[in-house]
Amino acid sequence: MENLSTGLFIKGSWLSKEKKFKVLNPADGSVLAEVSDADADDARQAITAASTALISWQKDSPQERARLLKLWSTEIRNNSKSLAELLTKEQGKVLSEAEGEILHSANLVDWAADEGQRIHGQTLASHDNSVRNFTIKNAVGVVAAITPWNFPAAAVLVKCASALAAGCTVVLKPSDETPLVSLAFAKLSKKAGIPEGCLNVVPCKDPKNVGDVLLSDPRVKLISFTGSTQVGKKIYATASGTMKRLSMELGGNAPYIVFDDADINLAVEQAIGARFYNSGQICVGANRFLVHQEISKQYIETLRSKVTELKVGDGFDDVNYGPLINQKAKDKLQRLIDDAVSKGAKIECGGESLGNSLFYKPTVISSVTHEMAISQEELFGPVVCIYEFENESEALSLANSTPSGLAAYVFSSSHKRLWDFAEHLEFGMIGANTSNIFSLDLAFAGVKESGMGREGGLGCLDDFLITKNFSLGMN
Repeated sequence: MENLSTGLFIKGSWLSKEKKFKVLNPADGSVLAEVSDADADDARQAITAASTALISWQKDSPQERARLLKLWSTEIRNNSKSLAELLTKEQGKVLSEAEGEILHSANLVDWAADEGQRIHGQTLASHDNSVRNFTIKNAVGVVAAITPWNFPAAAVLVKCASALAAGCTVVLKPSDETPLVSLAFAKLSKKAGIPEGCLNVVPCKDPKNVGDVLLSDPRVKLISFTGSTQVGKKIYATASGTMKRLSMELGGNAPYIVFDDADINLAVEQAIGARFYNSGQICVGANRFLVHQEISKQYIETLRSKVTELKVGDGFDDVNYGPLINQKAKDKLQRLIDDAVSKGAKIECGGESLGNSLFYKPTVISSVTHEMAISQEELFGPVVCIYEFENESEALSLANSTPSGLAAYVFSSSHKRLWDFAEHLEFGMIGANTSNIFSLDLAFAGVKESGMGREGGLGCLDDFLITKNFSLGMN
């Protein structure tokens, strides 16, 4: 791609604002760009553009919407190298992970485009001989998408592509940490021919003014949010004022259970991806490693030998993971580790950053208990926390002892045990003898305080559609 896009994208046009905010490279603190800072009026303007575009967009055939979306995905693939480099610069993840995320994002657009051509109603049994009953599916309307910084490509396109495929239009507020990839996607959507106003992007530094408009404007019919549970609860309360529909993917506190009959080498190998991918800044990342007491010493020794081989550094170098996103994230991680150590946890390796940088050493902590703060808060960093358990009932109890319910992992040679835990773990996504729980046909969804609704997968359009009953008199 050519020059960075740094303005607001509203009604197919770029709007430059006098007030701007800086986007930094977390690897070295350098300024990547100064981005226009949207305000409440800009948010209202974007909603107006989306509302106007909705009239014709939802009338287009599913095939026409799919054609345009696939042109968009082609543009993304054609620019995948520059998009991946931009993603590494603004988010910090290693280039290979960024490349994978961009290609996965393009696949998400194609998947949604195909699913959009399979929106079906039903013909129902008649309750009266003079009436025929049907159900029909319609787009919910204007969607406000609020996205996070840890997966600023995939989290954006899984929402926007599904909404557009369903016939909705979108106002997107990306994270202020990582708005550049979203703006690049908007630029490519215009090049692909997606009509003006269907996708609008309003980056801002302080989310309150823009967020308040998105949550209160009655023209916005659905809020699709990915972020912390704390913010999700505030959105839940505020959006009730206009009875908006909600689709929310919130925080996790994933257990990673290793039984004494598990393949230890496999459980260690899979742990690396489950904990250190994206520098551990992943909502489905394994937070709590529950290891059977009979094998905990062996597991720790095996894991430590692997973890100490990991290299951290700039995502463009030959490393395994990059920096944390900002100083606030680093300070929180250190606070949780220090608290755990003060209460009896043992640092097996790591436990500190590399100097004053945002690079954090790969860390393993043992003797962690559920009374420590690190057990109760979502862990966003390259840190493995080892707990011990004695039997199945204790493992299940410890695993479920959290208000979160996003992802869980369990390792055992017993298929009966794996099925039992799959049925009784209170989580929306479960990996058994694997941490690879991502596929285009698998929905991303949690239970309990980890959210509501489903993203991606076979039902990727469900949140963006409403079902109507249609009774046709035959007189």
